[in-house]
Amino acid sequence: MAIGTTAMLAMGSVAGGLIQGSAAKSASAAQTQLGYDALDLQRQQYETAMSQSAPWLEAGQTSLDAYLGELGLGPDTVDFQESEGYKFALDQGQKAMDRTAAARGNRLGGATMKEAARYATGLADQEYGTFLNRLAAGAGMGQTAVSQNAAIGQGYANAGGSILQGIGSAQASGYVGQSNAFTGAMSNVYGAYGAGMSGMFGPKPGLGITPSPAGLAAYGW
Repeated sequence: MAIGTTAMLAMGSVAGGLIQGSAAKSASAAQTQLGYDALDLQRQQYETAMSQSAPWLEAGQTSLDAYLGELGLGPDTVDFQESEGYKFALDQGQKAMDRTAAARGNRLGGATMKEAARYATGLADQEYGTFLNRLAAGAGMGQTAVSQNAAIGQGYANAGGSILQGIGSAQASGYVGQSNAFTGAMSNVYGAYGAGMSGMFGPKPGLGITPSPAGLAAYGW
């Protein structure tokens, strides 16, 4: 043989090892890219969720600041008597009293004025409590948004950690696959060399190998 059986086996083993190593590297690269794509999708979802919750957080913070201000625990205060709800209730109540007084012929009498003052005071007390409850509810919306964001952030961290582990495993698998392919190829080369030295492939196995006479005789050469 011009090349020799040992040489052909060795070349085949090396070629096979290169092909297997390349396949392992390609598979690892594909899995790694999929992992990064999944991580990017998780990041986009997280950013979208944070953006969508921003108005609720802002509204909650504004309500909380106003609530604390009304309790004397912060600088922000709101004149609730300027709110549309309070002004509407006060206007409607006063109109009702005016109509009643007019029907009695005592629209501008002292009793009517006192009744109007009592109504305004009572309404203010009632509406102020309602106003504080509304501010507390607004602050509660912000608190809910914070809790939801925390849960979303934890989910993003968990998913991201899992994806990164998968990327690491894919890369490690690629390295191991390439190493195994190389090791297997070299093992086959050494095996072919040993077989050539033993006389299995005849007196001219290739690669400059000279089998022992006893080995050739044992294989019938």
